[in-house]
Amino acid sequence: MLEKYRRQYRDHKVQFIFVDYDDTIVESDQTLFPLIAGSKLSEEHPFFESVSSLLESSDEVFKFFCIHLRIEKTSLITDITMIKKDEGFLLIIDDLSEHYDSYQSVAQSRNESIIKTELTVIKNQELEERERFKNSFIQNFSHELRSPLTGIMAISDILATTSLNGEQRKMLDFLKHSNSNLSLMLEDILNISSIGSGRLELQQKLFSLAKLFKLLEFTYKTKAKKKNLDFYCHLDEKVPEFVEGDRLRIYQVLTNLLDNAIKYTTKGNIKLSIVFNQKWANKVSLRFEVSDTANGIPQESFDTIFESFTQLNTENKANGSGLGLAIVKGLLKLMGSKIRLNSTVGEGSVFYFDLLLRFPLQTFPAEHMDNASVFVPERIKRIVINFAF
Repeated sequence: MLEKYRRQYRDHKVQFIFVDYDDTIVESDQTLFPLIAGSKLSEEHPFFESVSSLLESSDEVFKFFCIHLRIEKTSLITDITMIKKDEGFLLIIDDLSEHYDSYQSVAQSRNESIIKTELTVIKNQELEERERFKNSFIQNFSHELRSPLTGIMAISDILATTSLNGEQRKMLDFLKHSNSNLSLMLEDILNISSIGSGRLELQQKLFSLAKLFKLLEFTYKTKAKKKNLDFYCHLDEKVPEFVEGDRLRIYQVLTNLLDNAIKYTTKGNIKLSIVFNQKWANKVSLRFEVSDTANGIPQESFDTIFESFTQLNTENKANGSGLGLAIVKGLLKLMGSKIRLNSTVGEGSVFYFDLLLRFPLQTFPAEHMDNASVFVPERIKRIVINFAF
């Protein structure tokens, strides 16, 4: 039975040829190539022209690998074995075309993979070098601009104390407003540069989240009122009053989101919410949300709006550098979070993120808090030094 299967699946891939020492084909089983008895082997393919020179060697067996043979219309990749006999030599031609084709495909895929990996490494190195150059240029350029800008602002303040007519006063107000906008843009650029270069470090301190919330509520109710917008606030009662984190960076993230909401909302309302997710031990997960009733953001723009210097092309496009959301994205990444967005065109948007913060296990009496600051005084910090932070 096995001999039957061997002939069925194996013999058709192997051809046996017997050739005498005069290079004449004595017999061939014609399995692979049509080789006629009585013809010269060297005339069938150039490879066989070198066979006669091997007959003078003392070796009895010769093996050749990955030989491409094309005889008449048949083209194969073969391994060839030549065995010397008394009256001639036996040629065994083994068809391994599938094997070599598969091996070549694997080798080619591997080479392509190696090349792609190398190209990716080179590209990443190039991008890193560009990023370093960009950050260095931005920082140096921004610092160079800061000195003349400070001088212009100082002169503007001095001019404001002098006698000016109505027209001059308007021009001075315009100048001061322009200086203020330029100063804010420089701060944004420096923040982006610091985040990109990895030089921005978080300052983890204990502070009153409730006071920070009230500060934002007061500030943005005033701003919203100037645009005839409603401003709503919601602070979950389960949110701890004191948390440990970088108050300045959290404040910066929220103000960027709120400024954007007010900037692009022409009617309706804006809402700021801090929602309790869960807590365990001395850690709490909070969700911060800023929602608006602006024109909304198309799905295809969800990723691009968080890139530097990017703004949507809308009819109500507001002035700005396009850095606010990029700063939000970078700062949240430093804090181990990610900005997320839900938006419906024509209805509005909701920007939100989750933060994991630590909080003291003991509640502080209100009289121990410094009303002038949202940070905990040094005497209170000493009290909580034994807490399991």
